[in-house]
Amino acid sequence: MNGRRAFDLDLLKELNNKQLARGPDDEGYFLSPGVAIAHRRLSIIDLSHGHQPIFNENQRVGVVFNGEIYNYQELIRELKQLGHTFRTQSDTEVIVHAWEQWGADCVLRFRGMFAFAVVDLDQDVLFIARDRMGVKPLLYTVLKDGTFFFASDLRVLKAHPRFDSKIDHDAIDDFITLGYILDPGSIYKSVRKLECGHSLLVRRGAGELCSQRYWDIEFPNSSDQEKVSEAEWMERLVSLVDESVRLRMVSDVPIGAFLSGGVDSSIVVASMARQLSGPVSTFSIGFDHAEFDETDYAKQLSDLYKTNHYQRITSSDDFRSIYRFQDVFAEPFADTSAIPMLSVSELASENLKVVLSGDGADELFGGYRRHRMHLFECGLRNTVAKTGMSFMTNALAKLYPRLGWAPQFLRAKTTLESIGMSPCDAYHHAVSIGRPAIRKNLYSKRFKETIDGNHSLKVFRDNYLKSGTTDALKAIQYVDMKTYLVGDINTKVDRTSMAYSLESREPLMDHKLAEFASSIPSKFLIRGNEGKYILKKSMVERVPSRLMYRPKMGFSVPLAKWFRGPLAGALEGLTDSGFVADSGLFSVDFVRKLVSEHQGGLVNHERLLASLLILDSFFGDPV
Repeated sequence: MNGRRAFDLDLLKELNNKQLARGPDDEGYFLSPGVAIAHRRLSIIDLSHGHQPIFNENQRVGVVFNGEIYNYQELIRELKQLGHTFRTQSDTEVIVHAWEQWGADCVLRFRGMFAFAVVDLDQDVLFIARDRMGVKPLLYTVLKDGTFFFASDLRVLKAHPRFDSKIDHDAIDDFITLGYILDPGSIYKSVRKLECGHSLLVRRGAGELCSQRYWDIEFPNSSDQEKVSEAEWMERLVSLVDESVRLRMVSDVPIGAFLSGGVDSSIVVASMARQLSGPVSTFSIGFDHAEFDETDYAKQLSDLYKTNHYQRITSSDDFRSIYRFQDVFAEPFADTSAIPMLSVSELASENLKVVLSGDGADELFGGYRRHRMHLFECGLRNTVAKTGMSFMTNALAKLYPRLGWAPQFLRAKTTLESIGMSPCDAYHHAVSIGRPAIRKNLYSKRFKETIDGNHSLKVFRDNYLKSGTTDALKAIQYVDMKTYLVGDINTKVDRTSMAYSLESREPLMDHKLAEFASSIPSKFLIRGNEGKYILKKSMVERVPSRLMYRPKMGFSVPLAKWFRGPLAGALEGLTDSGFVADSGLFSVDFVRKLVSEHQGGLVNHERLLASLLILDSFFGDPV
């Protein structure tokens, strides 16, 4: 949207085709003085009549939409009773009439994953919104001529001839620290990501843009929650999981599920199997290396529910997908579990268009080892403070070596360091790939002068305070939902599935389920050394104990092995030429030291080295 200037249709089509994989089935365009919208469609609901943009009866209100509104049938009935006329049975048209009826509050009525833009020609406004949990992406920029420009894919924005491509150094610092870039930032200073649970109203000719939060997770501090029995929590949880799964099985095309063999995907598949009349189609990827392979567990669950199971075994030496990250993610992203995600998405896309996944449960129900460690450290920190032994733990933290090669129980340095920090700072320290001591030596003086101190730590602190709770677990769950879940997990699943024109739906990220999970007392989330306690116990009749309570493996690749084998030459090349070597932002000598330590087996720097390698491959020239 700009003033009243005309848009170039040929350019609009060229830009729209940059996101072809997100919608290969159809394309649509609308141009009016000062306004242009375009869409690529992946046909899922109302296959014959869901062409976008969709307008109201007088062609004055239109929408382009990515995602699904799962309660659209209920909303169609309500809006018809209020006098609205529908020409289709699509969830897209619901947004048009919901905007007419409720304005910006329409988002409060939607249950689903979505990124959409409403053009209202009578009010001279553009309204964009993103779903509550940040499942679907929505990015925007203001071009050099003042045009407001938005898209679901960063590649669309980058392709505009007037795009401002200046790099954000704070985003690079985020990336080195965490392996992903925090919302609402991006690798480019000019691009913002609309935050989850936010909307933005753009009025023609208006000045500064300011997004508005329409939803947030809340943690009740009421003693009433403590009066609810474990059995009641379990009963309500099972009902909500089944409802969320049922809503996400609404489709006019075949639907299946990712099945890793882990707890969360097994719970989703079990719920699907109980609600469908026919067999569920399930998809798994395995490795020819037992340490990284979970296909036997997936097969056991598949056999139990008699699913149509598709499985593919990939070589543990197949590292080539890491070089696709630049195209798939369009900005630096270093979660290498995206490699098997690409493979399983490719497998599923050969058979259908829609899959359900188990993502989100770890964040909502306290499933990560780091959650349990955080509670342990909080208890230890309180004990140390009461006994006045802080000076001793601080001294031990400095003296204790970092034993990255050693068994888990010997790696005490991080815990010792964390005890001397605030709970929020300690959690940030625990999840960081590039910790302060590393970044101090890795960054050049020039780079340090251009970044805003420790940007990601400030974001963590802000979110920790916004959580509004004194519960140690709930506070870091909130931080996870605003950082890791959106910036890493949802980014990974959306981009890898969309690379193969596959829609992934996440029932365990339903916002009503998230609201319910936030009300469950922490004692039912983590019990002793067991994470997701209440979720597992409530579903153990559906998923056998041997699968439910086995050690968590994760969806990983043999990265350390690759860096000492087929990717060793690529690592050594980091210090020869390219962005890392030539940008002036990094100490080449220190990078050389990291590579030498890793390849010599002294320390496992796999995640940090992966970040540097991916950053190097992203940039063609120094900035």
